[in-house]
Amino acid sequence: MIEELDQQIHHGDVAWSKDEFRDAVSFYNIVLQSSKADDNELYIANTRKASVLKEIGNYDKAMECLEDACALFDDIEDAWYNKGNIHSLIEDYDNSIMCYNRAMEINPNNENTYNNRGCNYYFQEKYEQALEDFEQALILQPKFEQAFVNKGNALLKLELFEEAIQCYDEALKINENNYRAFSGKGLAYFKLEQNDEAIMCFNAALYQKEDLLDALFYKGVALFNIDILHEAEECFLRTVELRDDLAQSYFYLGNIYSARSKFPKAIEFLDLAIKHEDNYQEAWFNKAMMLSEHFDRHKEALACFNELTKLNRHLAIGWLEKGKLLSNEFKDFDEALISLNNALNLEPENATILLELGKIHANYLKDPDMATEFFNQALDLEEDPEIWFQKGNLYGRHMGNFREAVACYDEALGLDPVHEKAWFNKGIALGKLGNLEEKLSCIEKVLEINPENEAAKKTKEKVLEELEM
Repeated sequence: MIEELDQQIHHGDVAWSKDEFRDAVSFYNIVLQSSKADDNELYIANTRKASVLKEIGNYDKAMECLEDACALFDDIEDAWYNKGNIHSLIEDYDNSIMCYNRAMEINPNNENTYNNRGCNYYFQEKYEQALEDFEQALILQPKFEQAFVNKGNALLKLELFEEAIQCYDEALKINENNYRAFSGKGLAYFKLEQNDEAIMCFNAALYQKEDLLDALFYKGVALFNIDILHEAEECFLRTVELRDDLAQSYFYLGNIYSARSKFPKAIEFLDLAIKHEDNYQEAWFNKAMMLSEHFDRHKEALACFNELTKLNRHLAIGWLEKGKLLSNEFKDFDEALISLNNALNLEPENATILLELGKIHANYLKDPDMATEFFNQALDLEEDPEIWFQKGNLYGRHMGNFREAVACYDEALGLDPVHEKAWFNKGIALGKLGNLEEKLSCIEKVLEINPENEAAKKTKEKVLEELEM
């Protein structure tokens, strides 16, 4: 090696160490442009220049240098390893893996190569292959902290949560301040629905790195799950300070304000969630329900359900709630039946869908036979007081069979003894059968449950007048 060129490489290394990247590249270029440089000098200058260029984000030029280095010496591990790293940085995972494979052929005992190839498999969602590489890295270096974290991450994706926790604990034995291990461990506990333990881990991660986005978000969700809404809100607000396009954080903020019955603010946050992720199905659904139930803005709610069912035609709950809205608020029973039948095709054993179909056939289409069939199918699936109540209404109001109606109301009241409407309608049916005292008893039960029920008050007065006659 010519001493002058050796000095230029040395000057480049010194400049690089001081973050004087432009000067470093200039020194390496002197070597690369020299007609006196031998292959070894050219190789060193290319690999060092590549490392500098990689550090400043100039990946294309860095790759050119490494290609030149590999053309000089095809059997040196370092260049192939670094080529793999750059391919990985630009998300070219297939070529990255190919480079790591070549590096492994040259040196099969480098734990870093296995770890990095495992990361590429992980990014490709090939979690089992990633896991194998992380395990091999740990065989080669049993105290490899980052490989334990990466192995834990792969196990998380494979839903092996307890094993993942063990890996994160191993990483923390090596470095008790590893915030990524704490965050991953917290996520594993979160997936196990152990929210308190998850929050402790997220707090430990955030103590080391206060703006760790994943830890802030999942801490917020864990706090939301255990109804500590004020602290959850703080977490989500902090996440959108760090990144203002996080649709999930806005979604949870909407849920928090909904839980506080602050629905206008909740709608604002749901709109922000949809703004940043216009196919956010849960946000469309929650907005639709809120608009309908709390604002009587039924046209807007229907527009939200229309958008939701366009986004996912296989979401039964979307078709169900759309059908209920069309039936109850718009009285558009033809369209309601289309929506409810779509829901039933997706979930043929859903008692709520069958109930809603029964109600339409009973109350609006005046088809008692079909209504009875739907109610019976629903009851075969679920003993629900509301189904018995609606079946009682069918017998009493539409078929004039008051004995069967009373029997259905009794079934409803056996399941829900404070079903106000069932007591009232039972009383009406008993009156039709001439049982005024029993009717009075039912109406008095209604007033025990709800003393402000005006219909019950008036009915009681009439029954008492009839009894005195």
